[in-house]
Amino acid sequence: MDKLKGVGARARALAEAARRNAELGEARNEMAQAFRALGEAHYAKDTLRAAELVNRIDGMKARMESLLCELDALRAERRCPRCGAVQSRENRFCVQCGAALETHEGMIHWPEAGRNGDAEVGSAKSEASVEASEGEKPAQ
Repeated sequence: MDKLKGVGARARALAEAARRNAELGEARNEMAQAFRALGEAHYAKDTLRAAELVNRIDGMKARMESLLCELDALRAERRCPRCGAVQSRENRFCVQCGAALETHEGMIHWPEAGRNGDAEVGSAKSEASVEASEGEKPAQ
């Protein structure tokens, strides 16, 4: 009986994934049309219409991202934050670009400035540079 429940749950998940895929295809078509319209508005120098289309496209991108996340969850997959490649949930690094897929306790985290030792992570100098960028005179 448990096998039948498992098969039923898997069938529901596949049907839901198919629905999400269909929605994603429709969203891609709508976005392509919106980009064409944006190009026409830009060419016609219709800035008001172009701005409206940019806002509409931003909304479409957010919806597509949401659909992709839902699909990934249904398929027990995830995407690389750097290159967007589909990854297995068990992977710690992207198989395409090598980027870390999640933070782990034992991983080395290089400072933003680079690996050559000139980073100012956690130093008084970095705090002074933040203050200087905010318009205050850095403390000497």
